[in-house]
Amino acid sequence: MSTGPSLTPVSVESTSVWDDLDWVYGQLFMMGFDGTEITPQVRQLIEVHHIGTILLTAKNLRCNDPFTEDVKSR
Repeated sequence: MSTGPSLTPVSVESTSVWDDLDWVYGQLFMMGFDGTEITPQVRQLIEVHHIGTILLTAKNLRCNDPFTEDVKSR
């Protein structure tokens, strides 16, 4: 008599998502910042807290900046 398929318990330690939970949470956040330069505080939010989206607006771009020209051309 068969009892059905054998189920192997999965431990929380074996799933890769749980290894980088701080990265997963960081990806849920979106932020913007004032100015045209990335400050140490903004850099820390990106590198340490893994912010998923950075919102750039007109106040972040300079008219003669190569990045601005690239964005305008698309």
